[in-house]
Amino acid sequence: MRNNQALIVWRIAIIFAAGLALYFLFNGRSLTASSERDTSRWATQAGQMLNAGEIRSAEAIFNQQIAQNRTDPDTYLICAAICQATKRWELAIRYTKLGLTNCPKAPVKLRVQLMISQGESLQRIGNIPAAIQVMEVAYRIDPNDPVTLNALGYTYADDKVHLNQALSLTTRAVSLATKDSNITKEQLGLFIDSLGWAYYRLGQIQPALEYLQRAVGLAAREHELHYHLAMAYLAAKRPRDAYVELRTALMLDPNNTRDQMAITPLEAKYGTKAQPAAAQPPASQSEAKPPIITSAPKSMPAAVKKPVTATGPVIASQMPPRPKASTRHLAQTRVPK
Repeated sequence: MRNNQALIVWRIAIIFAAGLALYFLFNGRSLTASSERDTSRWATQAGQMLNAGEIRSAEAIFNQQIAQNRTDPDTYLICAAICQATKRWELAIRYTKLGLTNCPKAPVKLRVQLMISQGESLQRIGNIPAAIQVMEVAYRIDPNDPVTLNALGYTYADDKVHLNQALSLTTRAVSLATKDSNITKEQLGLFIDSLGWAYYRLGQIQPALEYLQRAVGLAAREHELHYHLAMAYLAAKRPRDAYVELRTALMLDPNNTRDQMAITPLEAKYGTKAQPAAAQPPASQSEAKPPIITSAPKSMPAAVKKPVTATGPVIASQMPPRPKASTRHLAQTRVPK
């Protein structure tokens, strides 16, 4: 148990240090080496406390940082990201709300990120109406940001509401993301996954497969993308392929009860025949590159006036990896129904 916990803390430290630099780069700002070390130190310590169940100790660390940086939205985003990575959703909601209250003059994009982070955590605790409401506000404020578009579009698709709008939003998100040099290959994979998931929810399985396969090729370490692809394979009557993807998802997130339930009916038939998939997809998937559509099909509405939610704020997806859970998504890690 101790070794396992030490490994978790070590991973948080390494991922956080790298993600922190990416986060500030993404937002057009720089961070000194000493400042990065200081932030990584307290963030890792807080993550360790939360993993150990020492909530009050972690809160004390967060509150001390907030007292020193009361009007700095980055501090609240970092606190929320750590809470999300350790599945402390209520705590993440508290810090995003506090950030929005204490940083009324923060740059628009940072306030939007706080909203998206809050929406993600609300989804995780099952408060879907509140999550959608917050994501829609974020969309109204910044309707041309790919992260905002993706967040709302994915949320609509995952919750099986406003599916035509979900397709329109995720289509626009992918189009913008492919032109944005700040978007990493893995992030683009998440955006393309959202688009594929919207097609899947609409029952359009062939385009869903094409985009979900491409998403896995770009972000193969995201367990949820393998789950999405598995569901599309099942809809396409390709259970063996679905089994392989579910095996891969469980290799990446062994305790995911949703994936365990999904693979159980397939075990008897394919358990001894299908080999576990590697962390990287087959070459055929990596190379599959359906054209990126830049506008919604003519039968779909051009754009939505109401916004939606999706993959969590940049800090949540770039610092600790999108948290894994066995219930619902949020920037998550998006655990579809």
